Amino acid sequence: MALARVQGRTRNFVDEKVATISRSLRPAHFLWVCAIIPLVVLPPLVSLISAIAAMRRTSEQPPPVNFEWIAIVSAVNVIVSGLVLYKYHFPPSEVMGFAGAALRALLRFLFGFVPGTAPGPRVTPV
Repeated sequence: MALARVQGRTRNFVDEKVATISRSLRPAHFLWVCAIIPLVVLPPLVSLISAIAAMRRTSEQPPPVNFEWIAIVSAVNVIVSGLVLYKYHFPPSEVMGFAGAALRALLRFLFGFVPGTAPGPRVTPV
């Protein structure tokens, strides 16, 4: 019964925190995240188009978010990412392969500290 109460309290606490976070998030937060993602052109491009569309809307009140800065950061990120990708010729398959290898290495590092998880046998080619 005590374990069930602890689980219930934990679930309520997490649900309360997630609800608080979701109430404070606005679409502009998503646009900012998309605007600053490096070396990927599509998210900053979507952020740029959304910011320009939001600036072109006519309304009585000024928007609570400064979409000009989102558009500027997105445009700079698209240009710099395009130049870097052109200069170093990063194909998407290599970028995704590197990201997958980095994620596997990070998870292997983190789960190496969990007791009872011994690394598997290593086979070295001859």
